Amino acid sequence: MKRFNVAELEGHCVDVKGRELPKGRFVSGVSDRMTNSWNPGGRHVQEKWKVMRDAMCSVAKSILGVARGRKTDWFRESGNVLRPLFEERSRTYAQRLSSGKAKDKKKFVKAGSVARKAVRDAKNGWFQRKAMEASARRNGGNVVWKCIKDIQRSRQRHPKEQERAGPYESDYSEG
Repeated sequence: MKRFNVAELEGHCVDVKGRELPKGRFVSGVSDRMTNSWNPGGRHVQEKWKVMRDAMCSVAKSILGVARGRKTDWFRESGNVLRPLFEERSRTYAQRLSSGKAKDKKKFVKAGSVARKAVRDAKNGWFQRKAMEASARRNGGNVVWKCIKDIQRSRQRHPKEQERAGPYESDYSEG
């Protein structure tokens, strides 16, 4: 089963101009489906659960869509810095393959080294910002727990996830 794009559920249901956002459409869609298909009397718990599951899944599929390849938070936040470095690495790799010269190999090795260092710096900077945010608001339990969840979620990925992609694969594209 594919995951739904639950990132669409963040924020408000309606924007400042009164337009309904995806979160609002999802809530009203589930409400409508549940109202139309819910029969409070005479059903077993399993049947009620199936009605609720079907309503939520069908509305989520139509409104939220399927989630594309998810990048970690630290990677998304530093995309503007990392994207050109990955493009340079891919360009120098193609140049190295086409010419086979030693100087092109050195350029490719240098570009890869710069890209890896930038990835490490971006990741470390993100963790430091999260730690500072958690320590600055140590009395606000919700903020601390949100920071901890963000850190745990980003640690679930392999630390060299971008280095495993081939040079011609888009290192930054979603999906």
